[in-house]
Formats: sequence, structure tokens, C-alpha cells
Amino acid sequence: MSSHLHDKKLDAHYSKDWMLPIDSYNQNIDRNLVPFTSKYSPELWDKRNFINDHIDVEPHSYRDSVHTIGALEEQLKQQREGELNTVRPIIHYVAVLKELRKKSQSIASLHDEISFTHWAKDKLNDLSTSLRLPPHHFSIDTSGEPLLIKEGLGEHVISPTHFENGAYLSHPHPDHQLDIEAKDIPQIKIGRYVRFGRNASVNAGGNITIGDGVWLSPGSCLLRQDHDPYGRPSIASRTVAMTRQPPIRLEEFSWVGREAMVGWDADYIGKFSIVATRSFLNSWVGDYSITGSYGKVIQYMPYKAAIMEALQPSLEDILQISDWEKINRHWLTAYAALELEQKGSPSTVSDKLKELLTLLPTKRSKMLDMHPENGELLSLAASKNILADGVFVAEKAVAIILQRIQNTGNYSVRLKTADPWGFNLTLPLASSVINVFTGKSSGYDLVVNNNVKKISTHELRLLLAEAARVSNKNGKILFSTKAAYDYDELIAYSKQIPLSLHDHGVDKRTQQHYVVFSKI
Repeated sequence: MSSHLHDKKLDAHYSKDWMLPIDSYNQNIDRNLVPFTSKYSPELWDKRNFINDHIDVEPHSYRDSVHTIGALEEQLKQQREGELNTVRPIIHYVAVLKELRKKSQSIASLHDEISFTHWAKDKLNDLSTSLRLPPHHFSIDTSGEPLLIKEGLGEHVISPTHFENGAYLSHPHPDHQLDIEAKDIPQIKIGRYVRFGRNASVNAGGNITIGDGVWLSPGSCLLRQDHDPYGRPSIASRTVAMTRQPPIRLEEFSWVGREAMVGWDADYIGKFSIVATRSFLNSWVGDYSITGSYGKVIQYMPYKAAIMEALQPSLEDILQISDWEKINRHWLTAYAALELEQKGSPSTVSDKLKELLTLLPTKRSKMLDMHPENGELLSLAASKNILADGVFVAEKAVAIILQRIQNTGNYSVRLKTADPWGFNLTLPLASSVINVFTGKSSGYDLVVNNNVKKISTHELRLLLAEAARVSNKNGKILFSTKAAYDYDELIAYSKQIPLSLHDHGVDKRTQQHYVVFSKI
């Protein structure tokens, strides 16, 4: 099509009196910024309507005699030379991470890997002391000796927590946070027998917690910073307003495959889970699962959950297990007996919940079960190909739930076991905010709480507030009381969030109170 003909078609398209300039994001148009017109014209745009006068953009005069550009580089130079008059905590933090990264490039042997880790631990402890931070702010567990594993004709060395050549921690864009207080510097906590593979990288711009036995394979990367692709272009994206640095927790014995990239919204990597080689994911990973690109579950490992949660074997015990197929056969036998025993038992899923499941808008809807008991609801969701998450799962129930889900043939469910350190109510969903440009939400279409344990009013309020936070704008929240909490208190607090009362009553079959909320 010629450009002349193309222009004529555009003119014709915009000649209708009722047309406004195309709004590709389907947003409400501000008529004060874009006056109503019968024909689009670039002259309608005035940059003064969009320029932020509080942002200064000015050239920096560079000469051959100038060796630093910008406050961060200048203060790092002054820190190295001992010339800092004003102590900025972030400068000392970045300087230590840079020193660690440089030294890791000289690692040449297994002995070097272990020695470097002890040195890194001391450097972080010295930083903690100089900034008057609590002793646990930075922690690296270097306990244990190298383990020689002799099996068959070979031998393998499992080192205590160690960094291979080129592995490093970094702080992304610290120049955005020059004036943060010491207490706001990210925490770094690393467990026993953790391996940082060759050139593995961790952006330590948010809190990093790595459990015992975690392996980060060579070239793997934990990205902890988000730039909104719908906002500023790349050259302008490195600004304070466009930066998020959320925390991440890697549970014990999780394994990030070679050259895999774990994105900013992946705030939880589950126990004994595997992130497949060269995957990119930007969502949390469930316990005892193998996950590939974009969070797609490849396989569940219920047999691992069965032996780990039942026996709680030590690291040394785990290394001595070789016949995992035998464990799987043993588990499947036990599972079959359990299913036979429970055959004919009445369904634990209420009629109201079944009704809500059928009303979900698409087969790719998302559901959250905040307290799965036996996994029947999650299995039902999986059978309908609904993306379902279960959190606060009792450890003993994980294997059974995973097996039931796997038997549906749909790998669309993630599980997060109960927090062993207490009643941690923060759900593993980094953001449920609706994107103002795309209109999309990462929240759930249905959130369910069938808690059977007695909880306090404070815990009830936290649960409801979290349910509201992770629910999307059109989602439903169902709380079934099961006599575990006060029904009237639930209704009263929902008005403060605020939530609207969508439906309530008593389920005819289970004879339990339920209440369904919607976001206002």
C-alpha cells in the first residue's frame, strides 16, 4: 500500500465526528488533555502536560581529568580511599558485594571455594557490625566438612556452602537508594551445603533467604528487579519510581538448573523443587515439583514428599538413598491402600464451592485454597484444568494431595507447605495489582478458606486481608466458618477492607456457614 493511499485511509478513519483518538489501552480518555475533535492531529499534544518538573535532567561536564561520573561512583571511590565524610550505608554494602565478586573470579579449586565462603562470611559480618545491624542480618552457614560420596566406581565431593569461580551477589541499581537507612539494606541468609555454581548470579537488592542444600547451577540467575514494559522505555527505566526489588526464598534442597533465570515475581521456590535448565519463570514454584519456562509444571514428585515429610532424613541420609524407584513403588502401594480405605467417604467439597467453580469465567481461571485438608478441592480444580494454588498445606498431606492432582492428568496446581517458623500469612504472590495499561491482573478469580483450626481474631483479619489483596477485581472470596472463627466478626471486618457481601448462608449438605465476598 502506498503511503499516500495509507494516509487517505487514516483520514477517512478519523473523519467521523464521534471518534476520539485511538486509545489502545481501553482507558478513560482525559478530555482536558486530548480535546474532542473530529480529526486526529499531532499538534494536539503539548509536552508540558506530561513533563514532571521535579525530575532534573542536565548534562554532566566530562573532562579527561574527571575519573568519576555520578554520586554512586564518586562515593565508592571515596570509600575505597577512606575519604568519606558522610557514611551512607548503601555505599558500604555495594563496596563489599563488589569486592566479593572480584575475589570470586580467582577461585581455582575446591579448597578455594570453601575458603572464599568463610572470607565472604567474615566480610558481611564486619559490615553488619560497622552498620550496627543485628547479628542475623547477614548469615552464611559454613558448618560441616566436605563429604566424600563413594558410589560404584566413582567418588564425588559435596562441599559445605561454597561459591564456584565467578559466582557472585550483586545489588541492582544501588544509585536509586543512596539515602536508605542501614536497617533497610537487604538481608542475606544462606543455609548449609549451598552451592553457587560457576558464574551463578544473585541480585541482592531485596531480602535473600536460601535454605539448606540448595543448588544454583552454573550460569543460573536470580533477578530481583522489575521494570514495567508498559511504562518508560529502556533508557528511562532505571529510575526509582520504576523499580521493585522484592524478596525471594529458596526452600531446602531446591535446585535451579543451568542457565535458568528466575524473575522478580518468583518470591518462593519450593522444597525439593527443580527449575528446569534454561527456563525463564516469573512466578513462584510449588513444593516437590519440576517447573519449566513461564511456571509450567512438568512433573510432581509425591514419593519424595512422602519420604521427606514422614522421615525427615538428614542430609547425610539423603545422600545415601540411591533407589528412588523403590521409594516410589512403596509410596504407590501405601497410597492405594489409603484410597481404598477412604473409598465411599462423603465429599468434603461443599455444594456452594462446586457452584462457584462452575461459574469461573474460563478454563484457565485461577483459584487459591488457603487451607487444603485432603486436596479434594484442588483435585477437582485440576480435573477442570483450573490453575489452582494451595498454601498453608500440612506437611503430612503434601504427598497425598500431589498424587491426587497428578492422577487427574492436569499439571496445573502448586502447593506451599505451612511455614515452619510460625503463622506466616504473607502469600507467595508478589503482585496482584491490576496493570493500568493492559487491564490484566495476576490475582485469583476465587479464593477459598476452609480453615478448621481455631484462630484468633487478629489472625482471622490477616487472612481475610490477604485474601482480598491477592484476589482480582472480579474475583470471589469464600470463607466457610466450620465453627473455627466468629461469623459476625468476619462480616464486620470485611466492611473495613472493604469487601461487599455477595452471598451467605448454610450449605445444605455440610450444614456449615459460608460467606462469599466481592471486591468493591
